[in-house]
Amino acid sequence: EVVDGAGRAFSVGGKVVKNAAGFDLAKFLVGSLGRYAIMTELTFKVFPDARRFRSLSFNYARLDDALAAIYFINQSVYELDALDLLPSRSSATMNGGKTEKGWALRTRLAGDEETLPRRIDRFCAAMSRETAPLQINEPPDSPTLWDPVAGLKGDFLLKATLSPRQLPALDRRIASTPRRYSVGGNIAWLASADIRPIEAALKACGLRGLCLRGPVDSAVIGAPLEDALARRVKQALDPNDKLV
Repeated sequence: EVVDGAGRAFSVGGKVVKNAAGFDLAKFLVGSLGRYAIMTELTFKVFPDARRFRSLSFNYARLDDALAAIYFINQSVYELDALDLLPSRSSATMNGGKTEKGWALRTRLAGDEETLPRRIDRFCAAMSRETAPLQINEPPDSPTLWDPVAGLKGDFLLKATLSPRQLPALDRRIASTPRRYSVGGNIAWLASADIRPIEAALKACGLRGLCLRGPVDSAVIGAPLEDALARRVKQALDPNDKLV
């Protein structure tokens, strides 16, 4: 339920998953920072927590190889609990060696005690056969393993949305920036002492980000937030610019 800039209260969304009637205003409002309406009540769909989790890291020499692995996973039958991509760091492996420089594709699978080991074996076999990682290791579980901002130090912290196919162009422009890509390469987490290079990189790629930490004039940086559709929705919901 929301209240728009004219003080009108109404409901958006539906109680069923396949609700295709009308404009999908609920998804439009998510992440809009209150520009079009104020959310007053939200309904979430939740699922039972899994009994057990296991994390695996697949290491690749090149970004293109890691992205090819993401595309394979997205088209496969394997349902992951999490999928992150980050520049590799030297760390101990199960065999006592060191990881190769390049990219680490970190995956997490969830399930019960009986079926999860077999799923892990099938998943690793498929990844080895289809994507040929340099190395596969099982990092120890820790509170920071799946924290997307762990180790991202800097005066500014940003979150940007993108697609895996947009990732290489952005990464070339921010190669020296501490970064991590979550949700299968659909969210970038960036940290820097200077926000200007990141803002320039986002603009050059037609992307926008949200500044989560650091002094900025506007929380949204990069490509302009408004487009023709957004302007029409703004005019309909907040014609007098009462909202930010």
